[in-house]
Amino acid sequence: MLSSTPSRSFRTALAMAALPLLLMASIRPASAQPEPVTWDWSSPGGGVATNPINWWNGVSTGLPAPLDRARFLLPGAYPVTWASPVDSLIDLSLQAGRVRFNVGSSLGMSSYAFANSDSFTVLSGRIKASNWYLGQGRATSMLVSGSTTLVESRDSTQADHFGDSGNANLRMVGGAAYRSNGWVVMAGAATDVCTTTAIGGKFVDQVWSNLTTRSSLGGGNRGSLIVGQQGTGVLQLQNGGYADIAGDLVAANSPSAIGTVHVFNSPAGIGTPYLTVHGRTTIGTVVPNNIDINVGRLLVEKGYLNLLGPCQVNAGFFQVRNGASLTATSIKVGFTGSSYSNRGWGLSMVGPGTSATISSSLEVGDSPYSSFSAYFAGADSGASITCTGSAPLKVGPTGYLYVYRNSTITASSEIDVRGVVQIDGTVQAPILKLIKVVYGQPTLQGLSGSLRSRLSIPVGTEFYACAYGPFSAGDSTANDGFVSSGTTYLQSSGNLLLLDKDGVDLGNLYLGLGTLRIPSGGFLHSGFTVIGGGRIEGDLTNEGEIILAGGEQLDFAGRLTQRTGKVTGAGILHVLPGASLLARGLIEPEIVLEGSLAFHVSPSRISSAGGIRAPSNATMNFNIGSRSSGRWDTLAVTGTATLDCALALRTGPITFPQLGDTLTIITASSVIGTFRSVTVNGAPGAGQVALLYTPTSVKVVRVGAITGVEPEALRELRLTSIGTLRRPTFAISLAEPSRVRMVAYDVSGREKAVLVDGLLPAGTTDVPVPGTGSPSGILFVRAEISGPSGTRVLRTRALKLR
Repeated sequence: MLSSTPSRSFRTALAMAALPLLLMASIRPASAQPEPVTWDWSSPGGGVATNPINWWNGVSTGLPAPLDRARFLLPGAYPVTWASPVDSLIDLSLQAGRVRFNVGSSLGMSSYAFANSDSFTVLSGRIKASNWYLGQGRATSMLVSGSTTLVESRDSTQADHFGDSGNANLRMVGGAAYRSNGWVVMAGAATDVCTTTAIGGKFVDQVWSNLTTRSSLGGGNRGSLIVGQQGTGVLQLQNGGYADIAGDLVAANSPSAIGTVHVFNSPAGIGTPYLTVHGRTTIGTVVPNNIDINVGRLLVEKGYLNLLGPCQVNAGFFQVRNGASLTATSIKVGFTGSSYSNRGWGLSMVGPGTSATISSSLEVGDSPYSSFSAYFAGADSGASITCTGSAPLKVGPTGYLYVYRNSTITASSEIDVRGVVQIDGTVQAPILKLIKVVYGQPTLQGLSGSLRSRLSIPVGTEFYACAYGPFSAGDSTANDGFVSSGTTYLQSSGNLLLLDKDGVDLGNLYLGLGTLRIPSGGFLHSGFTVIGGGRIEGDLTNEGEIILAGGEQLDFAGRLTQRTGKVTGAGILHVLPGASLLARGLIEPEIVLEGSLAFHVSPSRISSAGGIRAPSNATMNFNIGSRSSGRWDTLAVTGTATLDCALALRTGPITFPQLGDTLTIITASSVIGTFRSVTVNGAPGAGQVALLYTPTSVKVVRVGAITGVEPEALRELRLTSIGTLRRPTFAISLAEPSRVRMVAYDVSGREKAVLVDGLLPAGTTDVPVPGTGSPSGILFVRAEISGPSGTRVLRTRALKLR
C-alpha cells in the first residue's frame, strides 16, 4: 500500500510534468471555477505507476485526501478501480494510452460506473468497462473525441445504461467510437432524458460472429439498442456519424416513452451519416389497450439508412427527407390489433432526391380497430419509393397511403388497396386493386399526377378524382386498363383521364362539373349511370342512363352513341362543335347542338322533352324512306325546336321515297327558324326535295329525281362484325322483315350461344354477344335468314378478348 503523503520521487515526477500540463491548460476553455488539481502518473519507475489505484469516497491508495475536482492524466496502461461519491465533480481527461476500467468490481459497485459525476472528457486512448452507466442518479455528460474507443466487455446478457434515474448526455466526436457486445438502454426511467450524439464518430459499432444466434430483446440478444426505455431517449448521428446495430433497434419501448433516432447534417456539416440495423426495427412498442401511447421517431435527412431486418412502425413516425436514402427489406406500418395503440404518422418521404428501395414488402394499416393512418412523401417533394419484391404493396383497411405532388411510387408487383390511397404524384404498378372488405371502404383519391396501372374498381368501392389538377388512371396498353363496376366521383374543376386500349367500363360516374377524358372510348352499360353536369371528351356508348338534374349541363366533345340507353333530367345536353350525337330513344334534357345529330340504327326515333337548339354550325342527319313503309328517322320534341343548321338527308337502304311522298321528320310544341341548307345523299337538295314548315313540324316532300342508287341495288342483305375486342357485336341489315336464326361458334365448331331466333324488322339490328366472362378467342357467326324473297345464309367472324 502507498502512504498517504506523496514521496520525494513522486514530487519530482510531478514537477517534471509541469510544462506539458501548463501547455494543455492553456488551450482549455476559461472557467470561473478554480483549476483542478492534476494527478499525473508518469511512466513506470516513477514510484507509483506500477501499482493499482483505488478511489472510493475520498479514501484511496496512492492518493491524498478527498478532492472536489480532479484531473487525471493517464498516459499508460493501468488497471483502475473507480467508484465515485455522490458529491464529487470529476473531470477525467485521458490523453493517451490504454486504460482498463474494472468499474467498481473490487467493491461490488459496478452499477455506479460514471454515475454520480458531472462531466468526463476523453481525448484519445481506449477505455474498457464491464458495463457503462452514464447518468445513474444524477445528470451526467461525457465527451469522447479523437481516436478514443469505449468498449463494453461483459457478456451479451448485460446492458449498458445511458440515463437511468438521471439524465445523460454522451457525445462521440471525430474518430471516437463506442463498441458493445451487449444491448444498450437509453433513458431507462420515466423522468430521464438521454441524448447521445455521434458527430463524425461511431456509436454501437457491434461485432457479431454469428448473426443467427440473435434472440429477442431482453433475452440475451447482442448488439441491440433501446432508445427511450421509459423516458426520453435521443440518438443523433451527425456529420459523418455512423451507427451499426447488429441486433434490434427500438425507439420508445414502453407507455409514455419517447424515443428519437435522428440522422442528419448540420448546415455546414462534412461527411455523410449512416445507420445500419441488422435485426428488427420497431418504432413505438405498443402495450395493448394502453391509451397513454408511447411515440417513437426515426428521422433520417441527408444520410443513409439501411434496414436489413423487418421494420414495424406502431406509434410515431418514420421520416426520410432532404435527399436521404433508405434501403429496407420490409416495412409494416400500423399492424397492432389493440383498439388504442395504432396512432401516429407512419412512413414519410420528403424532399428532392429522397429515395427508398424496399426489397420485400410494404404494408400499411391492417388493424380492424386502429385509427392509424400512414402516408408517403411530402408536398412538392420529388421523393421516390421503389418496391422491388414479388409481394404486393398492401394498404390495409385502416391504412392511408398518400403520394404527394412530384413524388413517385413504383412497384414491381400489384398494389392491393383495402383502405385509402391518395395520389398527387405518380404511382406505377402492374395493377392496382380496390378490394372490398367488411369493416372498410377501399377508396382511391386522384388529385393530380397519374396512376400508371391497370385499375379495377369493383362493386361498392369508390374512386375520387379531385379538383387540384389533371389526373390519369389506367394503362393505355391494356384492354382492361380501367374497368369499373363501382363509383367514380369527378369533383368540381377536376380533370380525369381514363386510359384503356379498347374503351373503359365507367361503372357509376358522378361528374360534379369536372372534365372526363376517355381517348380510347368508354362504355356505360345497362344498370350504370352518369350523374351530373361537366364535360366529357372522347367517345361514349350509352346503354345505361345519363342523368342531368335541373340546370346541369353536360358538354360533350366526342361522339355520344346512344344504343339502348337514355338521357334523363331537366338539364342541358350540349354537343360541342366537332362533336356528334348518334342516338335513338329518349333524351329528356334540352339539346344544344353545335356538332352533328344522327340516328343510331336508322330508321329510328329520338324523343326529346326539353327541346332542341341547332345554330348555324350544326348539322342534322336523317334517313328517309317511302311513305308506304312508314320507316324514316323522326325527331319528336316536346319543347321548342329552334333551327338554323344544315339538314343532310339520305335515302335507303330499307325503302326509297316515292315521288310526292310527304314525310314528317320533326314534330315540336313550337318550331322556330328554318334549315340553312339541305342536301340529299351529299348533293344539293333543290329539285329533289322540298321542305314544308308548320308551327309544330318540319316535313320533307320528294319533288324530283333522287341523287344516288335506286332501292333495287340496296336490298342486299348484310351481316357485319362491329363493336370492340372485348365487346364484339354483330349488325344485320334486312331489306324486309324476316325470320332470323343467328348462332355463334368457336374455332372447333362448338355452338357457344344462340344470338337471335325469331322475327327481325327491316333495317339494321345490333346483336351483342352475351356474357362478359367468356374466354378469349375467335367467334364465328352464322345467320340463316328466311323471308318473302327466300332463304339466305350469311357468315362472319370476330376476335374476342376477355
